[in-house]
Amino acid sequence: MKRIRPPVLTTVSIPAWLTRRMAASHKKLYAENRSTSPEKARFILQTRLRGARKLLHRVKPREKRNSLWSSYLNNLSYSTEDFREKAELVRRWVSEARPGAVLDIGCNTGHFSEIAAKSGARVVGIDLDPVAVGQTWQRATAGGLDILPLVVNLARPSPATGWRNAEYPSFLERASGSFDMVMMLAVLHHLLVTDRIPLSEVIDLCAELTTSYLVLEYVSKDDALFQQLTRGREYLHADFTQESFETVCQQRFKLVEKHPVKGNLRWLYLFRK
Repeated sequence: MKRIRPPVLTTVSIPAWLTRRMAASHKKLYAENRSTSPEKARFILQTRLRGARKLLHRVKPREKRNSLWSSYLNNLSYSTEDFREKAELVRRWVSEARPGAVLDIGCNTGHFSEIAAKSGARVVGIDLDPVAVGQTWQRATAGGLDILPLVVNLARPSPATGWRNAEYPSFLERASGSFDMVMMLAVLHHLLVTDRIPLSEVIDLCAELTTSYLVLEYVSKDDALFQQLTRGREYLHADFTQESFETVCQQRFKLVEKHPVKGNLRWLYLFRK
């Protein structure tokens, strides 16, 4: 039905229908049509530009548009003080490590990407939610920050495309070894529970992406959001403990520092390869 409704009707459907009615060999199909009147030509061009501007304005994303994940920070189980402590910890680690390039996995609306960028890093922030990524872009644009926000689901990353899959490398091919620091905050439990990816696989991938540092948030299986994700399948994660988490991480990384950010339910870790 969209094909017979404006603006698709006038900008796409009618031109396509008229083109099909003409023979491919018709000489007038792409014949140059010159105007003898500069005023007329200017009027036609300005009219078309105005029409195109109106179409762009109509598809502009709504301001203050929200989604499940774009409002995530406003609905956290963190207290204001806990979240402030988490942000200050990340700020200190980034300032001390001074990474040149940072990958913020699950960047959400860009709060921690902004912290890294203000410390002098070039940041790529990825998230599966287009609305959240759009808000990260707005944050970066407003602050003049070196942040590239991308819609990428790490569990199903963008594949290689083009002729023989060689024109455009996959996201993981481009990202591998390209960052001095990888941040994965409040993401790990989603990969473990929702996507059923083994912890060792996640840590191996992080080791491929970063050349030096990994900032990782551990969320206990007793955390309310972890339990909300498991939905009665807690038995699948019975062996996921803080001790087992540290054991797996230290197979690829050296522990530099760790701090609780919400009692004993959430901890922030700084690892180095």
